[in-house]
Amino acid sequence: NDRIDEADRTVTKLKSENKKMLDTIAETDRQIEELKLVGDVPTEVDLQALRDMREQGWQLVRSILEGKSIAEEEVQGFIKQFQPSSILVEAFEASIHKADVIADRLRREAEHVATLAKLLAEKTTQGKQSESLEKNLKISEKKLTEITNAWIQIWWAAGITPRSPREMRGWAQDHIAMTEKAAETRERKFKTDVLQKNIDKHRNALDQCLQLLSEPLAGTDESLAVLNKRARKVLQQQE
Repeated sequence: NDRIDEADRTVTKLKSENKKMLDTIAETDRQIEELKLVGDVPTEVDLQALRDMREQGWQLVRSILEGKSIAEEEVQGFIKQFQPSSILVEAFEASIHKADVIADRLRREAEHVATLAKLLAEKTTQGKQSESLEKNLKISEKKLTEITNAWIQIWWAAGITPRSPREMRGWAQDHIAMTEKAAETRERKFKTDVLQKNIDKHRNALDQCLQLLSEPLAGTDESLAVLNKRARKVLQQQE
């Protein structure tokens, strides 16, 4: 069944491609970790997160300056993010300082930052490709299972538990050859039986003639040719 062979090849190909992709992802992870060992390389995401917190602090400070009411839980929550600060002003200053430090590091370590950003982007793309490969692999494996089950059902109807299509093609060829050989054997046997009947018929006829002439009947080991030769000789003598 060519469909099984094709489906099997597809599954094998997808498994190979997915393994290569997983190896690639592992290598990307290794490079990312290698960069992190050199130092905790900041990212634009880190900077934006600090800027968002700084903005949050500014809004709290501004609200106090404008005499607006602020929930104490919100103020304390902001201060805890910038310990050991104990008051809002200190925490706000710390948020400004941390954002500035990250921005300065981003400028100084632009090459490392760019490399890290590139690797992270590649990892995201590779992850999506791996997910797509795994999805297609599951679909292909399901298709292979369905085709294989249908293949098995076809042979089970004949009381045969099949192997792979490649093996069964060889089995079918051998079966056909054996069937043809058996047919040839039966044909030869049929012809042999017909010939034997004719030989027996002629032996009986010659025996009857020899009996009428008071001659010995054919021996069990006497062939038709020998018997025929003897009968001719007897006839010549009678003449």
